[in-house]
Amino acid sequence: MKNIFRIIIISTGLLLGQTAEQIKQAKEVIQRTGMSESQAKDAAKAQGYTDKQIDTAIQKEKATKTELGKSVPESSEKIGLPELGKSNEVVQKQPVLETIVPIVGEELPIIGNDDLEIVGDGDLEVVDETELDIESEGQPARGALTYFGYDIFARDPALFQATSVGAVDPNYLIGPGDEIIVMLWGETQFRQVLTVDREGFVFIPEIGQVFVNGLNLNLLESKLFRVFSQSYASLNPQGRTPTTFLDVSLGNLRPLRIQVLGEVAQPGAYTVSPSASLFSALYYFNGPTTRGSLRDIQLIRGGKKIASIDFYDYLLTGKKPKDQKLQLDDVIFIPRRLKTVTIEGEINRSGIFELKPKESLTDLIAMAGDLKITAYLDRAQIDRIVPFEDRAELGMDRMYTDVNLEQVLKSADVFPLQDGDRMQIFSVLDLRQNVVDLRGAVTRPGSYDLGDSLKLSELINKGDGLLGDAYLERIDVVRIKPDFTEELIKLDLGQVLDGNPDYDIYLRGLDRVRVYGMTEMVPRTYVSITGHAKRPGRFLLQENMTLYDLIFKAGGYVDEEYKKLTYLKRAELVRVSKESDEKEIIPFNLGLVLDKQGIANTALRTDDAIRIYSVNEIEGDTRYVSISGHVKRPGQYELFAGNMTLYDLIFKAGGFDDPLYKSQTFLSRADLIRFDNDRITQSIIPFNLDAVLSDKNNEQNIILLPGDEIRVYSEIVFNTVESVSINGIVRSPGTYNLKTGMTLKDLILEAGGLNANVYRYRAEVARI
Repeated sequence: MKNIFRIIIISTGLLLGQTAEQIKQAKEVIQRTGMSESQAKDAAKAQGYTDKQIDTAIQKEKATKTELGKSVPESSEKIGLPELGKSNEVVQKQPVLETIVPIVGEELPIIGNDDLEIVGDGDLEVVDETELDIESEGQPARGALTYFGYDIFARDPALFQATSVGAVDPNYLIGPGDEIIVMLWGETQFRQVLTVDREGFVFIPEIGQVFVNGLNLNLLESKLFRVFSQSYASLNPQGRTPTTFLDVSLGNLRPLRIQVLGEVAQPGAYTVSPSASLFSALYYFNGPTTRGSLRDIQLIRGGKKIASIDFYDYLLTGKKPKDQKLQLDDVIFIPRRLKTVTIEGEINRSGIFELKPKESLTDLIAMAGDLKITAYLDRAQIDRIVPFEDRAELGMDRMYTDVNLEQVLKSADVFPLQDGDRMQIFSVLDLRQNVVDLRGAVTRPGSYDLGDSLKLSELINKGDGLLGDAYLERIDVVRIKPDFTEELIKLDLGQVLDGNPDYDIYLRGLDRVRVYGMTEMVPRTYVSITGHAKRPGRFLLQENMTLYDLIFKAGGYVDEEYKKLTYLKRAELVRVSKESDEKEIIPFNLGLVLDKQGIANTALRTDDAIRIYSVNEIEGDTRYVSISGHVKRPGQYELFAGNMTLYDLIFKAGGFDDPLYKSQTFLSRADLIRFDNDRITQSIIPFNLDAVLSDKNNEQNIILLPGDEIRVYSEIVFNTVESVSINGIVRSPGTYNLKTGMTLKDLILEAGGLNANVYRYRAEVARI
């Protein structure tokens, strides 16, 4: 749809012969309006162009876009543009963070506002072209504000036109293109629709041409009455009652052509609706630019200013200003903005406003929607640009002026503003001086109203009294002194509760009261458990807490599947020695402790730590066995479950179902090599391979353990095979097995025979 907008507006620009800058501005205007395709075409028609001209321009623009698309080099397709919906930022691989062990029963620290620092990211901010930036170098950056009122013109002009149904303005002047409906009724029946031609005439059958250009409705009716009276005597009989009557009305009215000049984006001639007024015509050219005035929009007719409207009246009150109907060749003139003043801060409508010469600060506040309830009245600040004529005398270009808003609003005197002033309305402090703060070992800590007077004991009663572990020997009151330093007042809480006037003092605003608890005075101690536990972490050390109790709190091992993954033969208790303050390791059998045996009932001490291991940590994630020697697929194999036997591993390595391969295997013995209990030395366990292969239930078919290795031997190891070798002029010299009854001729034939150039009368045999 946006392409249609571009085509229509560009086509209009081509027909008008506009400059490139004007066409660019026209594109921006049409994109902001949000018009439909038909509305966009209507807007082009309103400029005076026919359907044929618009269609021709559209086809020309499409052809241009097609040629441009063909001329794009192929390399442009390889430009790395971001895909829609995807970020164009490089996604960096995040480092793996170390898992933080949760601390059970311990609160996380609260980060205060003072610990946080806001750091700018340095990104550029896109600023709207209607925003004003009057900041100079060295001034603190402020948020950009928009000009008040100009965005209302980014709408469809048709939404603001008067209805075409209803009475026509009696002062409307007839011109070429208007339709005049003439009716005679009574004795003579007549109805004719007459169209005013370019010369200003209408043609009436049987009467002829009548000049009507420039007549208003009353003069038109009078002239037509005289003309028709000459042909229809019953319309105006002399001395008698007329029997025929004349009625003149207007049908379709021609569009009005007006001129728009001054501070507008595209000055020139515009064709508007015949019902358009000075107010509604502003939407045809999207109103003034931000350099133009909204307070003095002028209508010039015949070289004289006949009307002016202040658009702020409509924006601020909703009431349309005193409007004026437009006529052919009227001129709408937009002068430069009047005084430009900015207001921001604790105001309901921050923005950039236009002030008339006699308007003051009070008027500006009213335009901006009045002050917010949080506004600070004792001081506002104006950032002022010193006028040209005063700069030499003051010796500065800019200055700050403080204003007491309360005095300005109450005074009848006018506080004048200057062009370029920027006013900041400050907020009241987020500080409540009639409160005291109660914290610590009380039932309801919080902030409380000071009232007319409040004693310390009364504050504690407001907090629903003390908790059971309150420390009665001391209570602290922190008081802010006039110089904003803090004073610590230490009192006896017991004396306060007894009503002793020397301790039960009267509180002041912003006092902070702290009641201590016994748990704060006595530090808490913790024990921990880590490793293969369901809930590892730190736990509060409770009285009579044992080793078994801590394991139970960490989730226990009731889950049998989880327990199977736990290394039960050993766990460790790390304890700080009382004698040397050094840590010592106390290993224990976890399986016995889970059965409440061994050291299960050992009482824990402060900072004791239990370490539990998983089977994977000790024995590895995957356990393996291996097979080597005279097998088809020697190598390492995963040890499954706990019932994998010698036969199973031999079968995985290829087995011995091949009779020829089996005949070459030494079946009387194979060896199982297994680690001893120290997991360092190894032992050889021989077994009868033929017995294992023949009967899987044989007692020698034992279950394998992690690290086991099977060695299978070949018959060659035990039976020596004699060999002979041949060299010289034979096709395949080398070493060959000696067969029974083998002769020299047999060896030569096995070596591929003799070459063609052999010396046939002699050969040599070397025998050991």
